[in-house]
Amino acid sequence: MTTYYIPKRRCTLEQAQKNSEIRGIKVSTGDASQFWCEHFGCKASISVEGGWVRGGSNRGAYDDDTVKFILSLVTNCDWVDEHDDAFHAYLNWNAKERLESAEEATEDIIKNAEMEGYVLTEQEAVNDELHYELSERMRFDVDDMLPLAVPVKEFELYAPTKPCRLEEALENAEQAGVFTDFHRSGKIDFSFGPLTDEQGPVTSEPVITAVVEGGFIKDAAVYEWAALCSDKTLQAITKCEWY
Repeated sequence: MTTYYIPKRRCTLEQAQKNSEIRGIKVSTGDASQFWCEHFGCKASISVEGGWVRGGSNRGAYDDDTVKFILSLVTNCDWVDEHDDAFHAYLNWNAKERLESAEEATEDIIKNAEMEGYVLTEQEAVNDELHYELSERMRFDVDDMLPLAVPVKEFELYAPTKPCRLEEALENAEQAGVFTDFHRSGKIDFSFGPLTDEQGPVTSEPVITAVVEGGFIKDAAVYEWAALCSDKTLQAITKCEWY
């Protein structure tokens, strides 16, 4: 059984691909208008029109919640499925699309009216459909034009709340069991997981990249997807809070 989804914000294919790269989601091409997004051992399909991500689907025996979560990671916005009351509120993105959709539905609307015992002209059918969709958008507080999805940031930047000398940071790291890897640029990676082949197999532990200035740790960059679980590493190397 196939379940269809639509995004609650506008996202280009290019941005979706960049978001996926940052978040470690594998994207492969199905055909010119379809792409597969694979993560957590699950696949979600996205459909593309004019360079924009317009919809998604679950085309396998995958958990719907996981599929929807993958779609939200790819576009960095929430999605609704075809069974959700809000589906039609997000289906069309602007007035032009709403009019085209209403005109396409005219014949069915007129037939349904006849079955219920009354007659509608084509214009009345279009107006009824437009009124219905606009009322649905008002009900779910959807703007006239869907807003753009915010791009995923590759890094979050943090700074320590008190100065910490590089020598102290390296000593703190060693005592806490934090691995280090020095860049040629002078930056230093810190992580509770191995950072090089010599240190051991790579793990999913967050990696922070510290900038050293004047012999002190100035700030540190953390991959956006790991921002929520990097506090332990940041505090271990400076023994203070970060902001």
